[in-house]
Amino acid sequence: MNLQRPLFLILLLLFNAIANAQEDVTEQELIKNKQRVSYIYNFTKYIDWENLDSQTEFVIGILGTNNTDLIAEFKATALQKNIKNLPVVIKNFNSIEAITPTNILYLNKKDNYEPALILEQLYFNHCLLVTEGYPFGLSMINFIEIDDEFHFEISQEKISRAELLFDPALLSFSIQSTADWNSLYERLQEEKETVKDQDIELKKLNEEINLQKEEIQNQENKLSATLDEIAIQKLLLSDQETIISKQKKNINTKLKRLQSLAQEILINEDVNNTLLNTFEQQYKNISTQKKELAGQYEILENQKSEIRDKEQKIKSQNDTLKIQVGEIEQQRITLYVFLTSIIFAIFFIYFMFRANKRRKESERKLHLRNQELIALNKSLDSFTYRVSHDLKAPIINVKNMISMLQEFTDESQNPMITEVFTNLNSSTDQLENTIVDMLNLARIERVEEAKLIISPKDILAVLKLNYANELQAINGQLINNIDAAITVYASDIELKSIFQNLITNSIKYKHPERPLKIEISAKTKNAFCTITYSDNGVGIDLEKFKGKLFNMFERFNTDATIEGTGVGMYIVKRLVETNNGKIALSSEFGQGLTYHISLPIKPN
Repeated sequence: MNLQRPLFLILLLLFNAIANAQEDVTEQELIKNKQRVSYIYNFTKYIDWENLDSQTEFVIGILGTNNTDLIAEFKATALQKNIKNLPVVIKNFNSIEAITPTNILYLNKKDNYEPALILEQLYFNHCLLVTEGYPFGLSMINFIEIDDEFHFEISQEKISRAELLFDPALLSFSIQSTADWNSLYERLQEEKETVKDQDIELKKLNEEINLQKEEIQNQENKLSATLDEIAIQKLLLSDQETIISKQKKNINTKLKRLQSLAQEILINEDVNNTLLNTFEQQYKNISTQKKELAGQYEILENQKSEIRDKEQKIKSQNDTLKIQVGEIEQQRITLYVFLTSIIFAIFFIYFMFRANKRRKESERKLHLRNQELIALNKSLDSFTYRVSHDLKAPIINVKNMISMLQEFTDESQNPMITEVFTNLNSSTDQLENTIVDMLNLARIERVEEAKLIISPKDILAVLKLNYANELQAINGQLINNIDAAITVYASDIELKSIFQNLITNSIKYKHPERPLKIEISAKTKNAFCTITYSDNGVGIDLEKFKGKLFNMFERFNTDATIEGTGVGMYIVKRLVETNNGKIALSSEFGQGLTYHISLPIKPN
């Protein structure tokens, strides 16, 4: 009966722990909803809608009937944040037929809708489809949540079909490999199955706990009556224990006296026995030593007589040896001369053999070292790419956490908070740019792009459209003077990246006192095409930065307000060299700069 009360307490604590765990799950889901909203708001920073100028509001739609908490979070955020300088309106659609034109439509796989059924309608309305939990390639932007982190993949082809413009930097934060996404998706499905099993077990456990609570209540009633009886018996036992304790004290006192007397008797007997044994042992040792000394004295006398006989023999042998030593000395001199000649010849042959062996060993070690360096470089490239790629998701999470923290912080209470958030945003943006540059650099080192005959004029025509808004904002112009007949043998992706880096740098380092003007021309000579790229920006002091122009992490402008990682010019040089070309730079500080890029016209 006494064990039943602790069992009841243990089950009650277990029931409370399950209830608390359910509350924690609800709170975690609210946090994930905030992250979903923050992710979707961040996506709008990299996406442009061409028809926003004619809109008075930015519409976000949610398709499904089980998104009450998510809709509430969207509405709460919409009260605090605009998108593209437009107020945000949140709409909920309970069926595909009810969907009206929106700028963004969110869809979760748990609502059992197929993206293919609504994609054509979204293409026509220029709407961005953001989904969660679907397999690879079914949506425009699709993300899943694994280990408390969100990962997403992007379909560039579907976004382009909706006539939406997006910043290529967004691709660097996404998972671009189908195999990587399928691996994550399989893990997600396994976790869902595990959660279902856990929910079933939890329901069974709740039912068992309810039954056990009823049984324990009945046992509690019986225990209360039993405990009253036990209390009376305890009072009787306490009186008996008092009497027994007094008797034990008297018995213990008498036992201690008897034990002390017995110990004294034993100690005296042990001392006497020890002294007697020691005396007998010493007497035996002395007798033995006397006998051993007598025998050793006789042996010593015999050895002395033998030594005197041997001394006489040694004297006679020394006389004979002196005569033999004279003869041997003459033979030794002759032998030394002959041996010296032989040893010199042996050493000469040996050193020649060693020198040849060392040369071969050095060549072998050099070859092995070269192989190790090649393997090490490949390992370092793979390590750089993996580290940079794995850092993308934590950086996005940090930026989201900063955004969420800023939303729930009253900046008016402390003027330093605004400056702290500004520094945090600036630092994370700088780190994001650095990782994007490192990923691009690792991709150059790891991936060899296919080369073909391409037209630089066509590539620049596409880039001119992409940079039209940025150039218009600063009243700049890009003049493409390349003849349509001129072609080069290179990778179209890498040539496009070269021009993107150069145009981005020109915009970033434009002169503050005059509009930006970029001129690009080309001419062919022999087997090469020389592309000349010029701008009228701030330029570079070539004397000051001599020998550092294309080094990694080198910046040539001291203006702290201009963001940069110092990797762009290094990437341009590596891309040019990867395409078997050369690059040179001429500049006058304050007057602009000119790049001369030489690329082959056809394969070697």
